[in-house]
Amino acid sequence: MKVSEQIAIMIAYENGNTIEQKHFDRNEWESIVYDENYQFDFVSNEYRIKPECKYRPYKSIDEAFNEAKKH
Repeated sequence: MKVSEQIAIMIAYENGNTIEQKHFDRNEWESIVYDENYQFDFVSNEYRIKPECKYRPYKSIDEAFNEAKKH
């Protein structure tokens, strides 16, 4: 990971965004709890800004059923 990417993650963390970490030997991302003195370890862990949910509610029941029929 580039230093600029590490800095972006730390700035997002300071701004209150949810940051997730993953140990290199695992597959699951975990949210980290904010701690003013948190020690990022970019050698043993991967970090990312938690992706935003792309959920959009259906406009109507008909739209929901039409989408369901596609699958």
